[in-house]
Amino acid sequence: MKEGRNVDLFYALQKSLKEVPPVLIEDTADLAAKYPEMFEQSLTTLCGRVCDQFRPASATEFVEKLNSYIRRETAALVPG
Repeated sequence: MKEGRNVDLFYALQKSLKEVPPVLIEDTADLAAKYPEMFEQSLTTLCGRVCDQFRPASATEFVEKLNSYIRRETAALVPG
């Protein structure tokens, strides 16, 4: 039952991809170009967290969380 809900969630995210605002897509592409390894690691980590604990309502919410996660991780790398 739980696995079926998670699969349904991924299909719902896929269907909502076309609704992601272009500015958010641009922001994500910029982050991926600037931090390719961090982007790959963050994307993999976030995909692995999609379950009962993290259930984004849309692809937009997922991408916002991804961008936020990358920014937080890269900010920690900058000496202060």
